[in-house]
Amino acid sequence: MGTFTTKADYHYQTLRCNVDLLKMIQLGITLFSPEGELPPPHPPDASGLNASTYQNNLMPCPCTWQFNFKFSLQSDMYAQDSTDLLQKSGIDFQMHERQGIDPFVFGSLLISSGLVLDDDVKWISFHSGYDFGYLMKIMLCKPLPDDESEFRRLLGIFFSGLYDIKYLMKHVRLDNLRLIFKNSRDTELQTRSSRNQTVNDTPLTPSAAQIIANLGQKSGLQDIADELGIKRIGPQHQAGSDSLLTGRIFWEIRRVVFNGVIDDSKYLGQVWGLNGVGAPASSSSTTTANTATTNATQQGQQQQQQQQQQQQQQQQQTNGAYGGNSNGGTPSTPNTQHASLATTTPGQQSSGSGIG
Repeated sequence: MGTFTTKADYHYQTLRCNVDLLKMIQLGITLFSPEGELPPPHPPDASGLNASTYQNNLMPCPCTWQFNFKFSLQSDMYAQDSTDLLQKSGIDFQMHERQGIDPFVFGSLLISSGLVLDDDVKWISFHSGYDFGYLMKIMLCKPLPDDESEFRRLLGIFFSGLYDIKYLMKHVRLDNLRLIFKNSRDTELQTRSSRNQTVNDTPLTPSAAQIIANLGQKSGLQDIADELGIKRIGPQHQAGSDSLLTGRIFWEIRRVVFNGVIDDSKYLGQVWGLNGVGAPASSSSTTTANTATTNATQQGQQQQQQQQQQQQQQQQQTNGAYGGNSNGGTPSTPNTQHASLATTTPGQQSSGSGIG
């Protein structure tokens, strides 16, 4: 394929070749409110008009759509093991061939849908380089650009606000690794660094540290859902189900791991595999990281108790004049729409990458 300037460039060229050669089979899109709300799935009464019990006057309506595209096992390129997996998951390739949507017609409608080319729309995804690559191909009606920087430019135009859950979770872990090994010259300093694991420049809560420790090297969408206790709706490896699951995971990790707010300056627009690609950690460093994260969970309980005692003392000193904030002093999410999507393809990404 040639020479590559960076590891990210190598990953992009691999992505580009696969996207240009293969076709998208399914696309799942789920719409959330700015605070992660979904409309009620069924009318609350016989009339279906009693929306007063739902926040923001949400009305019963669909929240997830699955689009099935035209695809032929006779004429289109695919990997046999991938299509076998998709068939086991319930995908009917004969229906795709007879009644599937023309992807380029869909691309033209997507451009005018209001979901792209809008800074107020945020896309939630999981390991989503391929997802956005396929979508850009069907909107541009031509192969992806040869140059990675041009791809990034177009990505910023069509999808100006996107989050990649895999990038979020990996970099929470990597940030903690840097803290640990920066101060790992002796046991005392290593213990101190593990005690000071942070996200958004604040200490990780014990529950967040425990989640990261439990996940370890596991990083699949279903792994994260299982750890967070989020139940899947619909069959695995189908785009609609993956899309809904991706969105629900995002809101839960924002609440549990990121203390209710995600730093856009660090995470917005970052795609796992194309941004922040580094060498894999050695087995010894991985073991140390797991140990330090576990220590942080245990020590975090003590730290939390100390903080509560300090807050009580401060309240007594100010005669009860304590200024509280319902969201812990963190700003609320901007009033923007969030779209969650997932794609199913016949190549290496068919195992269920998601965009929410």
